[in-house]
Amino acid sequence: LYSTWKPCGVYTADCIPLAILWKNSRVVAHVSWMNLEDWIVQNSVKNLCRQWEDVVDMYVYIGPSIRLYEVWEEFVTKFPWTVREESWIYFFDMVSYMKILLDWLGIVDSNVKVHPDCTYTNSQKRFSWRKMREAWRNFMWVARLSSMSS
Repeated sequence: LYSTWKPCGVYTADCIPLAILWKNSRVVAHVSWMNLEDWIVQNSVKNLCRQWEDVVDMYVYIGPSIRLYEVWEEFVTKFPWTVREESWIYFFDMVSYMKILLDWLGIVDSNVKVHPDCTYTNSQKRFSWRKMREAWRNFMWVARLSSMSS
């Protein structure tokens, strides 16, 4: 979802709520491993970088999402840098993959902020579909706030 001045938001459960901010524009996205596998997110962000040209002034916020979750062995070939094995069980770190992708696109690391909450391990505050198996969702929204004077 793209907006130049109106607030915009996205619902997620364990997937990444992603916000990209550049000058007066903002984009929010629901990032899942399937979006990443099909290069939907990569191509979208790459096109934004091309359209907006100067990625030095681009800021990215990765909202609360699951940090590590169990996946099948085929994930190793799909996401080799961010799948790790522990006792024959494979775990995917989608946030690390997203950070690698943003670095590859030239977005300055200091302009990327990651929310510390994991939706799975912090399910008292955040909804996790993998943990609760219910249809609830988290909502992240982005808006431009004018400066307030006292």
